[in-house]
Amino acid sequence: MMPGANTPNTTTTCCLTVVASCPNSTNHTVSVDVACPTTVCLANGHTATSIVAMDKSLNLSRRNISVVTDLPSCVDSIDLSYNRIQSISVQSSDPGEVPLLHLNLSHNAFATSSAILLPGTVQTLDLSGNRIGTLSREMAEQMPRQLKSLVLSGNGMTSIDGRYLPTTLKRLDLTRNSIETILLDTPSYALVSHPEFVLEIEPNQAPIPTSLLCMQPPPRLANNYMCVIETPKHAMVTAILGKYLLGLIVVVLIGYAAFQSLKQYQSSSGVSELTDRSTYISSNYLEQPKTSSSNRVAVA
Repeated sequence: MMPGANTPNTTTTCCLTVVASCPNSTNHTVSVDVACPTTVCLANGHTATSIVAMDKSLNLSRRNISVVTDLPSCVDSIDLSYNRIQSISVQSSDPGEVPLLHLNLSHNAFATSSAILLPGTVQTLDLSGNRIGTLSREMAEQMPRQLKSLVLSGNGMTSIDGRYLPTTLKRLDLTRNSIETILLDTPSYALVSHPEFVLEIEPNQAPIPTSLLCMQPPPRLANNYMCVIETPKHAMVTAILGKYLLGLIVVVLIGYAAFQSLKQYQSSSGVSELTDRSTYISSNYLEQPKTSSSNRVAVA
């Protein structure tokens, strides 16, 4: 699938490590004069073998490789199929280097929980023939953001969470699996149902979804039912209001407490004023008869 590579003049039997540059103690080196020379080293203990890529393509298939610490520059296609790799985490290509576009990681030892961190320039990725039973959210979010073709055939997959796949994806190969659930949301459904999108899957695998969260009636793509989760408009409004609900409640409670305090203060002030007025009137009333009686005696 990925052509062109030199064969080293030494062979090793187990557990090789791919590193971008070879140590000084390299025992065997294959050197080829190419326009963009790229050397990758296969290290096995104290023995290292260097391989030079040809025509921007590097073939490292069937080398018993278990660890990849870095990928070489000046290649746009690397074949690492039929090895023992369980995880891969490599840096993005530096500016000015040839961007890595095609990567074959088929028939390795990747599982659902494996870390697959690749340069964002990768456009075609082959992960067929591994042990990825579920395409999880974490794995989907790790995919290169420029990915156009993803091959996941022959993994024994049972469920697909396609809500977090790169929006640049144009082809998804799910053949030779036992898929029971394909979970999508409105944007990802629009992606995979686009007329130019290629979805490869055996017919009649995913049954009718029974979850109440799935859109009813469920849509069918490639003769398989899809569980599409919609986000109602009122749910979005509720989410927005819920974000500020606690603060709103606090403000209302403070305002209510202030209002009650003011009301109580005004009420107590009114009672006090009324009491003072009543006392004043009562004292005037009690003093007035004495004054009148005194005046009558004086007149008499």
